[in-house]
Amino acid sequence: MAIKYLAGNRILGLNTDLESPTLGSTADATITGATLDTTNKKLGTGCLSLDGTNDYITAGSTSDFTFLHDGGKNTITFWLKKDTPESGDVREILGTADGTSNGCEVIYLDRSSSSETRKVKIEFTNASSQQIGIYYAQEFFPNDSNWHHYAIVTDLSNSYLKAYVDGVEKTADSSYPTFTGTPVSTAQQHVLNIGRRNSGTYYLDGDLDDMSFWDRNLSTTEITALYNSGTGALVSSLTDQSGIKAYYSFDSTITSSSSDSYESSSSTSIPTNSNTGRVTHDAGGTFTNFKMRTTMSFSYGSGNWNGSLAMYTSSEDKGLYQSGGVDRFIGAMFHRHNSGSTENEHGAHDEDVSLTGSCNKTTSGSSNPYNILDYGCSGGLVNGKNIELERDGNTCYYRRYDNGFSNSHTSENSWTVEDSGGTGMGDMRYFIIGGRWNGSISATASYRKFEWTVNLTKFPNVAPTYLITNVLNGSIFEESDSGKHKIWNSTTNTWTEII
Repeated sequence: MAIKYLAGNRILGLNTDLESPTLGSTADATITGATLDTTNKKLGTGCLSLDGTNDYITAGSTSDFTFLHDGGKNTITFWLKKDTPESGDVREILGTADGTSNGCEVIYLDRSSSSETRKVKIEFTNASSQQIGIYYAQEFFPNDSNWHHYAIVTDLSNSYLKAYVDGVEKTADSSYPTFTGTPVSTAQQHVLNIGRRNSGTYYLDGDLDDMSFWDRNLSTTEITALYNSGTGALVSSLTDQSGIKAYYSFDSTITSSSSDSYESSSSTSIPTNSNTGRVTHDAGGTFTNFKMRTTMSFSYGSGNWNGSLAMYTSSEDKGLYQSGGVDRFIGAMFHRHNSGSTENEHGAHDEDVSLTGSCNKTTSGSSNPYNILDYGCSGGLVNGKNIELERDGNTCYYRRYDNGFSNSHTSENSWTVEDSGGTGMGDMRYFIIGGRWNGSISATASYRKFEWTVNLTKFPNVAPTYLITNVLNGSIFEESDSGKHKIWNSTTNTWTEII
């Protein structure tokens, strides 16, 4: 039924007229590398800036955005400003699948080998790799680096898929769109990725602003209103906010901290001279404080080798001694310098940060592979012993437990990083045991436990909680379908059920 405004600040309607279908904070988008740009925004006070190399954001769970491929009516809108029109490249704007399972993708294509020129690929697939709906349009993206508005409107169960650029419907390539697969309501292949494909490819270079996801079809009039003759209008300015599930204005970020841990007593072998097979755990966000414990046994050959047994945190899921490896980390190593007979144990590692404390720089300095500074610690890594690495604020600790973790540590070294915020350390989110050996050395990690406090910086989902808010304080909403009554509090912006 239609909403009716009655005398005495009373409103009559259905529960669905009042409650927004928003996913709420569960769909807040976690930032990895990407930044809030308050200078080059299109609308509001900021936009999402992506570097095209390793920046992206992720949102929700694998069940939150299933409405995009379940066959129902949906709309996606966003503003995009490409840094440079691509040539011979592929960039992913957003996706919940990689074309082989449940979900969708919106991709920028420009490959001469495939006769593509600023082409768009909009694809919805199911777990059978069937294309529920697929749309191609050549020269879909304008040949400039200006802001442009995009809208994708679908009703896959009824073979409906349209796309708009700057408020105007674009003509799809010949024979498209096509609809050959069956829509499904089961979980998407992976969480929503914005700015890359989930596999870590097709990173987008450019800026995004005012992105929204709806479980209804926006009308041509509404899409035209959002474009607003190029000036643009916020999604929140639309009169009808019904059906909005997630809305990222990219105007500001929020930061939250959470603590967690991981423990395993299974024995894992780390192969000789290989970067594969390492033990890796992703904490899911940037470290602030952490503690890392492991028990390792290793064997090595004689002669001239410079291998390493590394236990460290890192911003990249890569090994220590390899091209393109990590450049910021805290870790423990075991290696033999040159052809000498002495095994040297090392505990603290970091690049371009001045360290203080009992871990002092060795004469090998930055001559180690890939500009890794090398700091020797007297309490070093010993075969079969228990090792602990900890960061507490701006102080790091390297400890050895010869009699088990339940007893006091046998030795301890400490040093100071550049600042407590970790600016000098860069982003760290991985626990890795292994890395790469450059000599005849192999190892087994029989125990590991990781504890961490993570800082997560997010773009909040600002989709409205309620669809009716422009009323006077104390207004009463009567749900004709349930008989319930709710009162509006304009101070807290909430509707509260009353008797």
